[in-house]
Amino acid sequence: MEKQKRKEYRVKPTDLQVRATDILVEKGGKLGAAMIAAGFDKTTAKNPKKLTESKGFEVYCRQIGLTKENIANMLMDDLNAKPRKRVGELAIAAKATGLTKEVKGQSDGPNYNLVFVLNQAKNETS
Repeated sequence: MEKQKRKEYRVKPTDLQVRATDILVEKGGKLGAAMIAAGFDKTTAKNPKKLTESKGFEVYCRQIGLTKENIANMLMDDLNAKPRKRVGELAIAAKATGLTKEVKGQSDGPNYNLVFVLNQAKNETS
């Protein structure tokens, strides 16, 4: 584990990764548009996973506090502040923590996707 920590500290986000992430955090919107605004090539921006699955992006997100734990804590604070209007926050929380996923051909929204993922997890542990 010590080797992994040492190696991780050597990974540094590129200027483009930092700019794209900052734009996305500040303005919201679509990741591809943030990538183009940051200076990424349009071809690269068509596949945002090239950014989101990069080590530099992961390191930078941790540096600025965009971790699943911090996001979950912020969502919980928001939920506690307005306990009667939770649907939007719960959908965001489920997506951020990987409890939902896109199901091809399925348009029933996040409720179906959440049930699908929970059932899949239950079957895997059985």
